[in-house]
Amino acid sequence: MSLHEAIAASISLYTKEDFHYQKINEISGGSINKSIKIDDGKKSWFVKINLIERERIFYEEMKGLKAIAKTKTFLTPEVLCLDNFKNYSYLIMEFLPKKSCTKKSIAQAGINLAKMHATKNKGFGWTSDNFIGSTIQKNSIKNSWAEFFQENRLKFQFDLAIKNGYLKTTRLKFENLIENCSNLINHNPKASLLHGDLWSGNFFCTADGDQSIFDPAIYYGDHEADLAMTELFGGFSQDFYDAYDDIFPIQSGYRVRKQLYNLYHILNHLNLFGGAYEKQAIRMTDFLISEC
Repeated sequence: MSLHEAIAASISLYTKEDFHYQKINEISGGSINKSIKIDDGKKSWFVKINLIERERIFYEEMKGLKAIAKTKTFLTPEVLCLDNFKNYSYLIMEFLPKKSCTKKSIAQAGINLAKMHATKNKGFGWTSDNFIGSTIQKNSIKNSWAEFFQENRLKFQFDLAIKNGYLKTTRLKFENLIENCSNLINHNPKASLLHGDLWSGNFFCTADGDQSIFDPAIYYGDHEADLAMTELFGGFSQDFYDAYDDIFPIQSGYRVRKQLYNLYHILNHLNLFGGAYEKQAIRMTDFLISEC
């Protein structure tokens, strides 16, 4: 049995309907997993594939998708199953056809995000550690957002960068920022349900007129951390931000906090991909230290 045949067998098992695939298309865009669309001429499925030792990434993703779905804001792809075959694990989800977003759809996405952020928790973190890309994301619950972000986000990524051989000549600068980052988080947010990795590539409009988000790195945190991430790689149109602001107005100091929160993602990209992200991380740190 081939891997594709095993995937088809899983679909048959969990849908209780015979599935004999006729066509498989590779879907580009991801850097961590291989993704395919598999169909039998009647129904299509979206499948993410990786090595079996990375199965936990899919398990945590599945939990995140279900948590977002419970908010009844964004449409998330429904998970059929998480299964494995030989050295591979795979996550099978419904295939959602895409279409171009209208101004109205983009504005609705801003409304959806604000409403999703209205889902609150007493503490900051999540029920388990999960993943940001393929990097472990530490989610131990803390009552202080500043402490959570300092320890579970910045310090963790910085220590990993040092271990990976980066930032050694600017180590003291980063240690100074981590020690004083609470000065930059100069507000007291409530713990909102966050997507955690909400850049424009993890969002699309569906053919049925819904707005969908996927690939979550979910946790409870400052709602601005999600909003900041939407501006990092390409961003959304102004309609999105205007609609969000109508429900969840942006507070003073966001311009600086945005850079602090996005430094976490740049450090993660440095640890995953290296290259130019080291210089970008240093530039962001210089700016943040100047604002302390």
